[in-house]
Amino acid sequence: MNLKTKLIIVFSIMILCLVYKYRDKIKPLFIKKEPYRSIFLTLKGQIIASESKKRHNIVYNFLLNLGLDKNTASEDAEGIEHHVSEKTLRKMDNFNSKK
Repeated sequence: MNLKTKLIIVFSIMILCLVYKYRDKIKPLFIKKEPYRSIFLTLKGQIIASESKKRHNIVYNFLLNLGLDKNTASEDAEGIEHHVSEKTLRKMDNFNSKK
């Protein structure tokens, strides 16, 4: 395992620990919860969900355009969408537009 991978793992764990520690303060920013009702996303939560879905669709369509089957493209997009840079995502989107 190289240094870059080790640093990514360490920083990821640190971020998860912070999110867990402050979850009660973070959650109300994105989730609205009322007794005996469903859970709803706040406007900020809806924006993040929309951006996440857009990223997923760009990666998914890119993988389909490369010739992957729908199941493989869907499974792979789930992981790739979280790690791909904005620059690469724009290139994927441009590639998809030309197909």
